[in-house]
Amino acid sequence: RMLAGNGMHAPAATDFRALLDYAVSEQGEGKVTNEAILDASLRLIDVNYRRGQYEQAITDAQALLGRTGIDPRTQSESLYRMALAQIKLERFDPAIGTLSDLLDRFPQSRYAANGRYYRGLARLTLGRTDEAIADLQAAIDGENLDAALKAGALRVLAQRYRTLGDDAKTFAAMSQLEALVTVTDMQVAEQLWMARYYTDRDKPQLAMKYLNPFFANVRVNGPERAEALLLAARGLRSVGDLETAVKAFHEVVAVDHGFGLSARLEMAR
Repeated sequence: RMLAGNGMHAPAATDFRALLDYAVSEQGEGKVTNEAILDASLRLIDVNYRRGQYEQAITDAQALLGRTGIDPRTQSESLYRMALAQIKLERFDPAIGTLSDLLDRFPQSRYAANGRYYRGLARLTLGRTDEAIADLQAAIDGENLDAALKAGALRVLAQRYRTLGDDAKTFAAMSQLEALVTVTDMQVAEQLWMARYYTDRDKPQLAMKYLNPFFANVRVNGPERAEALLLAARGLRSVGDLETAVKAFHEVVAVDHGFGLSARLEMAR
């Protein structure tokens, strides 16, 4: 475990394999507890996955699942780790089957929420969009979903709802995402969408919350910054700060990126 914890996956895999071989040898018969064997088997699957040996991880998981008398926790973790390796190898149909097995047999497993997330991604990759969205929403609504995966699921849902033009559902997903990662850690496209949403509803103060990060982040240039300036100029005009609004419109004209004409028309109003 110490080797695996320090990122030394290849030596750790060798050690776990040696322990398992010893446990079934004549010399080691009866000397290694079943608990230790199961733990070493799970760790072996994990370290092989981490060092990119996905085929071996699948083989090891199948071997472990083929044992008799395995407790539910070990079975559920084995299925989950095997599915992750299958996804890495782009075997999406088998991965969906493995994760469905996990969710059908162990719906209360600590891996259930993560399993739904990955099954959703696999289904999305195969174009099974409705099933994918249902999985991702269930993962978000469930317990024990890793925070990073929850953010990823919310981003996928928000993108899907944006494509469908469903502002209400997009806003709901974006709001959940904001609560999870904060405004400054939202992606540029997400900040812009929220700024547009509030600008279109004549709520400039709320829109500025999502525009301010653009002006603090000098690395954001191009059309994203131009649109942010345009939205900010509209907001400034709405709250009566005409002088600053005009300066912002002029800056949009200067950088253009496809927004210059809109800025000229706004100033002419």
